[in-house]
Amino acid sequence: MKRLTILCAALLCTVWASVQNLVIGEKAPDIRVSQWLWDHSPADNKARLIEFFHSGSPQCTVRLSEIESTARRYEANLCVIVLAKEPAPGVMQALGTRGTYFAAIDEGSRTFDAFGVRYVPFCVLIDGRGKVLWFGNPSSLTSDEITRLLN
Repeated sequence: MKRLTILCAALLCTVWASVQNLVIGEKAPDIRVSQWLWDHSPADNKARLIEFFHSGSPQCTVRLSEIESTARRYEANLCVIVLAKEPAPGVMQALGTRGTYFAAIDEGSRTFDAFGVRYVPFCVLIDGRGKVLWFGNPSSLTSDEITRLLN
């Protein structure tokens, strides 16, 4: 029984490692989008918080007010990006009017795949040099943590 438990744990670690593409402190994959919504793209040298999104996910749509709040709070030194891999009309309908955050379409799922995103909502905090500071479920990323990581 003990051997089976160890074998299962090792297998689970191997599977988890094979799907995870991000490492804290390492360079993040490039953000490659097919379309910036509202014809508005972020500055290249700012820190970025990328929120991977799907308009059909209640967890994602509920987060929109928090995304807007975060974008307003850190507007001077952080670009908040909502990234979806579905057609633009559905995303724009879910987002409503343009917010303080940026929004883009990842046609072909190039960025989702490069970041290893397997579920939404999922977010990644990247510093101005392109290094990964944090990633995971955005509900566990607090304002205090964002402030600490950006400083």
